[in-house]
Amino acid sequence: MIDHFSPRFFLGIVFIVTSLVLGKVTFALFLLFFRDPANAPIGWASLGLYILTWPMLILGIWWAGKEYYESIKRYVTYRYYHESVKAGTKKVYRKTKELHTRGKAKFHRKNSTLSSTSSTDLPK
Repeated sequence: MIDHFSPRFFLGIVFIVTSLVLGKVTFALFLLFFRDPANAPIGWASLGLYILTWPMLILGIWWAGKEYYESIKRYVTYRYYHESVKAGTKKVYRKTKELHTRGKAKFHRKNSTLSSTSSTDLPK
């Protein structure tokens, strides 16, 4: 299933994950250091890196999203769900019919064994 995705798709996924992780870490660093004058360069550098993660996120979404959308487009249509429900209903119908037939045969077997015993064999 994974074989039909291109390297661009996987690179897009890597960009998205990297962007989210870097974005959260750098934003936390910015919040920790931007008020401290001794560590102000760290705070401002983390803010700059945080801003740079946004284009990386957008590019990752663009690369992964287009291909992913094309691969799942059929699952979001009414026709797919209609066919899925139709196939599932037929499967349940066949299974129910099979169970009914087996139950009927089992019932007849039990009835035939009960009727074959004579009335004198039964306890009174």
